[in-house]
Amino acid sequence: MSGLFAICGRFGDVMMSVPSIQRLSIDHPGELDILVASRYSSCIELLRAVDAPVRRVVSEQTMCPMRDGIVTGMFMSSWSEKLLRNRYPGYDRYYNAAPNMAPRGAHMMSLIAYRCGVVSSLAELPVVEVPKKSVSNGKMVVHLGSSDPNRLVCLPHNPFPEVESVCIGLPVDPCPVWVDSDKRSEGFEIAVEELRGASLMVGSDSLFSHVSCLMGIPTLCIHTSSRGCISYSREAYPTGRSMVADRGLSDPIAVRKTLLQPSRQEISDARSDRQEQERMDVHPKTG
Repeated sequence: MSGLFAICGRFGDVMMSVPSIQRLSIDHPGELDILVASRYSSCIELLRAVDAPVRRVVSEQTMCPMRDGIVTGMFMSSWSEKLLRNRYPGYDRYYNAAPNMAPRGAHMMSLIAYRCGVVSSLAELPVVEVPKKSVSNGKMVVHLGSSDPNRLVCLPHNPFPEVESVCIGLPVDPCPVWVDSDKRSEGFEIAVEELRGASLMVGSDSLFSHVSCLMGIPTLCIHTSSRGCISYSREAYPTGRSMVADRGLSDPIAVRKTLLQPSRQEISDARSDRQEQERMDVHPKTG
């Protein structure tokens, strides 16, 4: 069984499609290719970094400049399965999960999942599978930039001075003066490698805070608007946290406090441990 998953959005949209891809790979075992806009074909590096069950990336060359100037790949949301079959024949299944105009209050991850049949309503978030990761003896990775200038974040002081800090991203992205290491210009491969060794991640509403969440890293995403926080909250991920900072100026104390709150995964793990202990108390092992 083979499938083509169309998600012609920006890198962040591709990352938010991973939970849906995970679910589809279970419900319909086989090879799954992902169709993206040609400028984002390098997403294969990121998909591999988070162990997404994708065979290969297919690049769509045709763009609609007027619509893509607003939201990249938006034109694909109007494509039918018949059109996808005509343009990309040979697959058994086709999923058009390209983001469309989302109703106010809907999470983009839910919209993607709803469009490809993973969830039954926009009020439902897909299950996200992430690896368990140790949070000790690591470092904090920081990324405060974004392709959208309205999402840039300022973090004037170090919220976790007790751990090593490194900044990733593009050379044009902001870098706090207090970071220990600046690796903004070293590309995706180095950025992903830094994330692999991280115990914490603090970022803007952009690509890398999605990637770190999918890696199972405790992550805080700093949003610059309440609406953006609702639509792209990282709390959709088991280890994700979100907060809103007015005009992008974030309070380091609030950052620390928010990130140190137990995550959904930690709460779930604690509940499982407690239930297992209760089961053992009721049915103790005998020698």
